[in-house]
Amino acid sequence: MIVKLIGKIDSIFNDFIIVMNQGIGYKVEGNFPKSLVDDEIVLFIHHHIREQEQRLFGFITRQDYLFFEKLLLVPGIGPKGALSLINNVGVARILEGIDNNDASIIKAPGIGHKIASRLIIELRPKLNELLIMCDKIANKEINQTNRIKEEVGEALLNLGYSRFEIQKALELITIDNTSEHTKIIKEALTLLKQIKHG
Repeated sequence: MIVKLIGKIDSIFNDFIIVMNQGIGYKVEGNFPKSLVDDEIVLFIHHHIREQEQRLFGFITRQDYLFFEKLLLVPGIGPKGALSLINNVGVARILEGIDNNDASIIKAPGIGHKIASRLIIELRPKLNELLIMCDKIANKEINQTNRIKEEVGEALLNLGYSRFEIQKALELITIDNTSEHTKIIKEALTLLKQIKHG
């Protein structure tokens, strides 16, 4: 069973991408708005296996991946519905709806009031567990992002740039816990040259 996939994006379609890994292309369903062809990508994978089909659903963050799997435990919610909720409502908003017993804010394409209400009934007893899970994951990802920034900053300091210049450049770059050091350094160097000559 595939649970994680690291590779290069070969093609991008409306609701899936093709990720190349060791000469094999994997069709991964999901929402990857910031991704570009030839980008290196690291994905948490839900490998959906049925008698007649196998599908891969990919997520950039552990939080979305784990919450997606929790949603699949709700009767009436399949992978398509769970993905619709993650992409259109978001984990934080879903948790808010469960906490406030408000099905109106959990609606998404393919998920109506009836299923949203069932979701609340099923997951409300597990709300504390879900909040703790998401909090821990969010904190871990923030720490990981900060660690990446520090390591990239040290590398740029060794190249002779000042902390002020580095901070200014890093503020202009989108960095998350899956960002690659090499890619960030290249972007930062481009910006630092502009800063020095700007």
